[in-house]
Amino acid sequence: MPTGVNQIMEFKPLIKPYPGRWMLLMTLCFTLDSLLPQLLTAEEKRGYPQTLTYPDIQVLGLFENKAFLRIDGEEVMLREGQSTSQGVTVNRVSSEAVEIQFWDDVRQYSVNNRIYAGYREPDSASAQIAVNDSGQYIARGSVNDLPASFLVDTGASILLLSERTAGTLSLKFNKGPLTYVDTASGTVKGYGVILEKVQVGSIVLSDIEATVIPGEAPANILLGMSFLDKVEIRKSNELMTLLLKN
Repeated sequence: MPTGVNQIMEFKPLIKPYPGRWMLLMTLCFTLDSLLPQLLTAEEKRGYPQTLTYPDIQVLGLFENKAFLRIDGEEVMLREGQSTSQGVTVNRVSSEAVEIQFWDDVRQYSVNNRIYAGYREPDSASAQIAVNDSGQYIARGSVNDLPASFLVDTGASILLLSERTAGTLSLKFNKGPLTYVDTASGTVKGYGVILEKVQVGSIVLSDIEATVIPGEAPANILLGMSFLDKVEIRKSNELMTLLLKN
């Protein structure tokens, strides 16, 4: 062959192409690629139980961003995203239902659709109040069928509300008996009033003594002993339950 002339080499494959082999190889690659995200890491495998037994879960109460549960007899309050050592996780909580995940099993449950069949509703009217981040028990309810919020205060002898809250509830208190109330700011003048109807949870009480004080504080009605004397108070972890006395 003359010098300086480019030679074109012809390469022959060592293995004769076979369409079926390429199809099989592509299928295996696609299958492995789809399975890889689902494979557990070595660390995850060590923590994954060999045998999964779904725990007995009882939904005791639903609150803002958290749920009060009884898991295998142990009561616990879980916020959204929190998990137990058993692997029970609360994903989302609404006023009607909670999404519970146990490892890869995700289910939704309402308070009336409990997992634990042994649960019994209280025989009397009740209210469940979850503690907030400040350690306070604040409940939503109503006064004379108008919405109101209450702060449980066992140190208050009667219900205490601000003039501003009384105005929102259309209470006529200026002609009520004059009284004096000790507050954090000192002794202030107040007016006695009888609330025709106070409701917290399913508890409804009539003719409850209360005092209205000038100003905008307290922001929540202090739920004092004129109401609390008529209920039984139970505390469990972060949940307070009020039960109407028979």
